[in-house]
Amino acid sequence: MARRMNILSETNYQKGRRLEYRVKKHFEDKGYLVIRSAGSHSPIDLIAISPFEVVFIQVKSSYEAVKRVKREFPLPANCSFFACYPIKRGKKSEIQCQLISMM
Repeated sequence: MARRMNILSETNYQKGRRLEYRVKKHFEDKGYLVIRSAGSHSPIDLIAISPFEVVFIQVKSSYEAVKRVKREFPLPANCSFFACYPIKRGKKSEIQCQLISMM
């Protein structure tokens, strides 16, 4: 119960950071080296690097927020850009990533 109360009292920054680390692990599990750009105030939260590609990632709290990224973020033509967000699966949530722009 203590853990549950701790999550409920998290700040928006703490929730966002926790979600960024979940997305970071998601890409690391797929073999990427992932760099978190903490405190940069840029639209890119994570950079995932593999031998074959570099992926820029914006972490959002919901699909609705992803739709805003599609409208508001000026996307360079020569990169892969994903927006990632949690989706509920029963009592758990998993990470969903949507391709916004591709090389």
